[in-house]
Amino acid sequence: DDHGHGTFVAGIIGAVSNNGIGISGVAYNHAEILPVKVLNDVGVGLSADIAEGIRYAADNGAKVLNLSLGLSGVRPQLVEEAVAYAVSKGCVVVASAGNDAIDVAFVSPASFPNVIAVAATDAGDLPAPFSNYGDRNDVAAPGVDILSLRAKGTDMGFDPRRDQTISPFVVGGVNGQYYWGDGTSFAAPIVAGLAALYWARNPQALASTIRDRVRFTTEALLREAGLPVPGPEDWPVHFLVEQRDGEVVACVGHERHGEHALLRSVVVHREHRGSDLGTALVTEACKQLAAHGVTDVYLLTVG
Repeated sequence: DDHGHGTFVAGIIGAVSNNGIGISGVAYNHAEILPVKVLNDVGVGLSADIAEGIRYAADNGAKVLNLSLGLSGVRPQLVEEAVAYAVSKGCVVVASAGNDAIDVAFVSPASFPNVIAVAATDAGDLPAPFSNYGDRNDVAAPGVDILSLRAKGTDMGFDPRRDQTISPFVVGGVNGQYYWGDGTSFAAPIVAGLAALYWARNPQALASTIRDRVRFTTEALLREAGLPVPGPEDWPVHFLVEQRDGEVVACVGHERHGEHALLRSVVVHREHRGSDLGTALVTEACKQLAAHGVTDVYLLTVG
């Protein structure tokens, strides 16, 4: 593991317990890990590689697939078909919702059919501010200040702009074996570990039964406590959404910082690419920001 993300996720699922060392995985002593590398040493990869990895896992005995990765604003057919193939082989597929504070409906593979989409919560059982949200999320699990394993020599939090050789997320200095992390990537393996535990106890269970068990035996913490359930207006990023026939087809997110604003998460459904939906929403967002005293608007681009 030349990046560290996979080792961190694997530790959350299956780190050995009762040995006096380090941490315990959710499915300790019950899960075997089949590591499949689909991303490079900086956590970036191709849809074709992701799809191939999913098919490989399904064909080589994996019963629970944890996909702590995501693509915003795109829905690669290769990946969607690979997920459908894994489901047809009887696999439970768990995916992270993403960390962009946008509607998970725009994120794949979390939004694919028969995938358990996992959002992140903080230590107070409230939604993590970075976590993607929306009705397509099936469950949420802890995703803030998660401690897990560090692959030797890796540092997911290293920033060459800082005057240091190692990030503060590494526990124990340069030779540390553990790491702190935040993200839905680290909430998803908690749910994947839960699915593995249930399957170990009920080896004859169907994947559909396990999906339902995970979805319908969780606690609706906010609603049961009488607290408001956060929506887009409660998150750091605010949204304008365009709907057609009741379906969201485009959105633009923006953050305000006094007289300045940052546009981000400009997403248009693939069926409407080439239209003016994105431009129209950006224009409307700028008008609304100007009405609130914003004088400078910046566009965040990635890549």
